[in-house]
Amino acid sequence: MGFIIGFSTIILIVSSNLIIYNGNYLSANRPVEVSSDVDDFENRYFFSNPLEELNRLCQNKPDDLMCNRLENDDDESKDSDDTSDKRNEQREKLGQLLEEYNRNNAEDKKNADDENELKLPHKTDIEKLKEKIYKENNKHELKQEEENKAKFKNFNDKEDEEDKHESKITSLKIQNIRDSLEKKLDLLKDRTENKKDNQRLVDQREESKEKGPDTANEVDKTEEPSHDTHTGYGFDTTNDKSKGNDDNDDKSFNFAAAGDFGCSTNAQNTVESIVQREPELVLPLGDLSYHSSADCWFDITSPLKGKMMVTLGYHDTQDGAAKMNQYINSFQLDKPYYSYDYKKVHFLIMASQSDYNEGSDQYNFVVQDLEKASQNKDIEWTVVTSYGPFYTSPSTHKAEKDLRDIYHPIFEKYNVDLVLQAHNHNYQRTYPISYNSAGDSSEPILTNQKTTGYYNDTHGTVFALVGTGGESFYPFSGQAPYVAKQIDGRFGFLDLSISNGNPHPKLTGTFYDNKGGNALDQFSIEKEIKNTEADIQPVSLSTSNVSPASQNSNPNRDYLPSCNYCDK
Repeated sequence: MGFIIGFSTIILIVSSNLIIYNGNYLSANRPVEVSSDVDDFENRYFFSNPLEELNRLCQNKPDDLMCNRLENDDDESKDSDDTSDKRNEQREKLGQLLEEYNRNNAEDKKNADDENELKLPHKTDIEKLKEKIYKENNKHELKQEEENKAKFKNFNDKEDEEDKHESKITSLKIQNIRDSLEKKLDLLKDRTENKKDNQRLVDQREESKEKGPDTANEVDKTEEPSHDTHTGYGFDTTNDKSKGNDDNDDKSFNFAAAGDFGCSTNAQNTVESIVQREPELVLPLGDLSYHSSADCWFDITSPLKGKMMVTLGYHDTQDGAAKMNQYINSFQLDKPYYSYDYKKVHFLIMASQSDYNEGSDQYNFVVQDLEKASQNKDIEWTVVTSYGPFYTSPSTHKAEKDLRDIYHPIFEKYNVDLVLQAHNHNYQRTYPISYNSAGDSSEPILTNQKTTGYYNDTHGTVFALVGTGGESFYPFSGQAPYVAKQIDGRFGFLDLSISNGNPHPKLTGTFYDNKGGNALDQFSIEKEIKNTEADIQPVSLSTSNVSPASQNSNPNRDYLPSCNYCDK
């Protein structure tokens, strides 16, 4: 681009190679940096006296119009008298010219930039192109990088899983420690309370000795009880078929059994577990409260009101007449042993802490009661409860030899199906067994050696010991050969369901652990409806389907390890 402006004293030509100012060449053969500052321009070029360069350029161009024009302007400039005014005018015009030049130059640059931008791809497209070229040139490296990332991610995921697993294990360990501490605290509280109660009981017994003979086993109806009476806990007699209930009540039902409760959190858990199974009947098997009164046990078992047939144990009868009468009055009993019929099942509740020898009132009651039940065509099952155990694996308490020798033959004679016991704080269940009348009675005869399912064609009786209500644990030091299943270290209860099918009624027993409600043992007894006119005698040793638990008699079998802090 070029400009030619003519004045009387100034001619300026702007081009890519030459600027002529006031008859002088200001620059040639190179781009000229033109400043917008007129003074700066003048200082750099106007006073530089470039005449020598101009003359050199024009020497070989005598016919050049521009050189002639430059010389004429130069001559006119020399002849002028008003040099100062002209210079000022020239400077003003030069400033205007420079402003216009810079403005036009800026527009040209902008247009050039716009034109170049239109020709080039968009910046984003360039980046994409670069990325594509980079990926194409670095395929292997990028693939290796992706594989490394995947490995790192898998490694991190694995570490996260391991951390979660480790955290879960830690949580379980913490929970186990908490549970263990809670159990220890409950046990410590119970022991503390029991120690206080036991001391009070010792004091009471000393006072009783001074006053006269101990009458703890007798129910004193004239004595005003010093403990509260809790009404509504006994089994609701309106369920009794003999009192006019509908025949539909003869259908299937379930009942629960457990002994050795105490008043700890463990006992509460047992009661809650029983409630969840919704039994129609509950059989507490003795040693209900270890305190000087039964109030705490009644409070814990309040959800079972109207469902219980209570069996009395050592702490229920030997901790003073007042405490024993509290049970007798609350359950409206005439004596601690009694019986009951419910839905084709005959229940006999014995009192092993009361006199049971031959000729005693209890002995006469038991014999007459079982004989009557065996003749009742509406009775298909007979269940007996007793606090003292007839049989047991080696544990804290020994079996009751006299109790076994007197009553097991009677049970066989009258077809008792199941005997429920407590006293040892664990769970045991025998095979169907028959009384060993020819040898050591502590080694009964196995009439069926199947693990769980039994047909009662051999007339054996199953004995279950359920001392798991909540009062501490008694370990085993072995397992008796006639015991099919034994469990220690678990609180829980035995749930028994009756299915009154015809002609094959069935009884099923399931031991449920309080923790998680797990079924730790299960057995069933199925039989033909019995002939009520038959007088069934004990099975002899020569019967083919009967085998003794052991051929050797052991007179010390009943004398098992004792415990100074346990029930007597």
